[in-house]
Amino acid sequence: MENLARRIAQFPAESINACKQTVYESIDKPIDDALKAEPTGYTKRRVKQRQSNVLPGR
Repeated sequence: MENLARRIAQFPAESINACKQTVYESIDKPIDDALKAEPTGYTKRRVKQRQSNVLPGR
């Protein structure tokens, strides 16, 4: 259990926040619909920022 806790502690905060936001937005939906839900504007912006930081020229 401690190994798992250490691994989770190393996750980037922005990834954890994006996951939380997705869960909050899908909480009232059936599980099938929630799993198919499109990322939020917040999540899309963060993904785009990460891609532009990782892949030069974008």
